Amino acid sequence: HRDLASHNWMIDHNNDAWLIDWDTVDYDLQLGDVWQMSARILTENRWGDEWVNSVFLSYELERPLTPLDKKILRTLFSFPNEFYREVIGLAYKKKGYKEENVLRYLKKIISSRYQWRSQVKRLGNW
Repeated sequence: HRDLASHNWMIDHNNDAWLIDWDTVDYDLQLGDVWQMSARILTENRWGDEWVNSVFLSYELERPLTPLDKKILRTLFSFPNEFYREVIGLAYKKKGYKEENVLRYLKKIISSRYQWRSQVKRLGNW
């Protein structure tokens, strides 16, 4: 999908979430979605062990990760994508990037940077 932003989710009258806007699904890497979605979940939850385990165990119930997938994910997680995306969104005044929300999220990212680094190292032993 490669665009898991909030504007691409809809909630129906039954409170079910639907992912929309599938224009890049035919040619993009599925692992990119795993990275993007799990990075957001893990960042929101300060990269806690229970969250890291839960995210990947849940994903692998549907599609086991190959050794190459794991190596790629570890490399992707080594890049501070969440931080850069938020800063760039704020700097360029992109739609949906409100200063108070972005600054709160950036503080969360910064305060959990040691947990993030520790988890990235741990993923190397996956």
